[in-house]
Amino acid sequence: NTPKDFSLSQAVCSYGYFCLAPNRWVPGKPIEDGSTTDSSCGIIGRGAGDDEGYLVRPLTYYCGNTAGKQSDKADSKTALVAVGQDPDTNSVLVAIHSPVLLDGEDEQQQQQQKQQQLTNQIDRMLRLNTSLETFHELYPEAKERGFGRLYRSPTLFEDIIKTITNCNMQWGGTVEMNAKLCKRVGSDGAFPTPEEIRKVGPDFLKEHCRVGYRGKYIWNLANEVVEGRLDMVRDLGSDPNGDCHHDREDVQNCLLKFSGIGPFAANNILQLMGYSDTHPYDTETVRLWKEEFGASTCATKVEVFGKAKAHYSQYKTYAFTAYWYDLWKNYERRAGIRSPQWSIEQLEKERPTSVVSDHNCVFAHPSRTSKVSKRSKVKSKKKDDAANV
Repeated sequence: NTPKDFSLSQAVCSYGYFCLAPNRWVPGKPIEDGSTTDSSCGIIGRGAGDDEGYLVRPLTYYCGNTAGKQSDKADSKTALVAVGQDPDTNSVLVAIHSPVLLDGEDEQQQQQQKQQQLTNQIDRMLRLNTSLETFHELYPEAKERGFGRLYRSPTLFEDIIKTITNCNMQWGGTVEMNAKLCKRVGSDGAFPTPEEIRKVGPDFLKEHCRVGYRGKYIWNLANEVVEGRLDMVRDLGSDPNGDCHHDREDVQNCLLKFSGIGPFAANNILQLMGYSDTHPYDTETVRLWKEEFGASTCATKVEVFGKAKAHYSQYKTYAFTAYWYDLWKNYERRAGIRSPQWSIEQLEKERPTSVVSDHNCVFAHPSRTSKVSKRSKVKSKKKDDAANV
């Protein structure tokens, strides 16, 4: 049931979380013939070979009669999953490597439950249940490249943790935190489950995953889930496949009760849940307004946030999607290449030959770039010195 207007590259390479562990996007071979150009951005908006790329990551599923609920204290297993798109039928293709999942000794019902859990997670990541018809009527330019299904994590729990790691932190720090969470807490490189996070404790998170003060927030949230005091479906109205059923204001109030989740984080989590009329504006909004909308260099956050909210009100319930499309084009222009061709530093051998370094740098704030570069040079010199010794 893949939507006719679905584009895998535009669904994956559309939000910064696709650059975070344990995700790995392998770009397709660039084919410029038949590409469409985004005139306002000045670069290729969507290339003919973009949808030949694929996403690889481990997914976690639960064994037993759990229906995939993370609050159930059941054994969890991981499956390495690759997600691609059939160029002829437009269908989403999924390859799964999991000896446990494919164990023929399982009863048929248990096999179906496991596969349904993985299907729900893929549906959620790619927003396959989301219709873009109304948004594309409001923003025809986005329709040209099939943009509008913003990437999100396979579970709401992972999205919440990723949002916490993204608050009051430079992007490089967010990348490092998520990589360490997957490597040092999660099983087989997967994003850690609530049970795994609760087991290691907040001090371990702080010391070994470099999450700082966020360790206690992350651990408390995981503990609430394990103890059953927080249920993603019951309390937040979020089904495993990403559909939401609760009133937006009620969900926001529930989120704000948790330490580590403030107004910005709550609004960002809401859009990841499918509430696209939110306004999680931050310093990137100010930068966008100065670079793209002619705002004064001395414009304040309050001024810019007010103008942004008024401007995107024309897109009604798709205010955030429209805002993010404008910001995403800005990131692509800074990178000098469309996002489906970005190479995120995971496996160097799978980078396109034209790419010499990863593109996570496009999220770095310009005012901090020079400082980061200086620190990187110092670190490189130290490594060289150590190697010489």
